[in-house]
Amino acid sequence: MIYFTRAEGLMHKQNGTTLIETTIAITIFLASLTALLAVLLDSKSAPARTNSMFLAHNICANHIENLRSKAFGDLPFAAETSTRVNGDGAADGSGAFYRTTVVNANYLGNASLAEVVISVSYADSALQSASPVVIRTVIYGT
Repeated sequence: MIYFTRAEGLMHKQNGTTLIETTIAITIFLASLTALLAVLLDSKSAPARTNSMFLAHNICANHIENLRSKAFGDLPFAAETSTRVNGDGAADGSGAFYRTTVVNANYLGNASLAEVVISVSYADSALQSASPVVIRTVIYGT
């Protein structure tokens, strides 16, 4: 910064930083630090969310296999809404997951087809994902 003094009639150059420059630098540093901490905290909980998603997928797949082993006429009775289940997919009032099963008999107008939609979400709000794990399949029966 250059300034002019009346007494000397000379121009001098001022060295150093101003308060505004220092404030802007601190603000940029704090903003980048906040973003870095958010990434670190998210990455810390990622393994738990991934494990829960893996378990939810396995609960869906195992439930579909259980439904395929049932008599075709009994499939509509397997429908359930927000049943709390444990990691093995067994009904458990204190389980970590909610399972919903929807059975659409007479799928596409064919009495030999039934669509089964199973969705599993996490009961723990800290691990709650934006959407549940959903598996759809069509079961053929006679």
